[in-house]
Amino acid sequence: MSSQQGADSVLSRPMSTEKLFYPNRTESEWIEQLGIDEPAYRDVLETVFGLRTQTVATYAALLEESGQTTEQLADRFDRDRSNVNRWLSELHRAGLVFRHRRIPETGGFFYEYYPIPDSLREAVLKEAIEQWKETAVGAVTAEESRSE
Repeated sequence: MSSQQGADSVLSRPMSTEKLFYPNRTESEWIEQLGIDEPAYRDVLETVFGLRTQTVATYAALLEESGQTTEQLADRFDRDRSNVNRWLSELHRAGLVFRHRRIPETGGFFYEYYPIPDSLREAVLKEAIEQWKETAVGAVTAEESRSE
């Protein structure tokens, strides 16, 4: 139900239904009845951004200490750099981190990874949640229409 319809709108099954499975309730009563716990931080990032558990741990490590390199994170997690590169790429594609290219005097280059600034984090999260919500509602609606 859209928030524009208001929290006091009554949700009910059509009158033609012989058996009423769910009594009329306000939206707030439906939400209370569902008993959904507040989501954990990790669950939100895994669900909304499609991140794996270790990718979320990598993000948490960058929030703790920004500017880490792939090698530093590989040492921290005792994992191969290719795994860490994959996790950092996922975070970069999700828009949660950016990277800064460093060129040492000895030649070559490496990246340091930083979480996006606090001032952008909430907006990125809200946008991702909205996109996920639209996708989730579409998936449920499509599946229910196939069942009918």
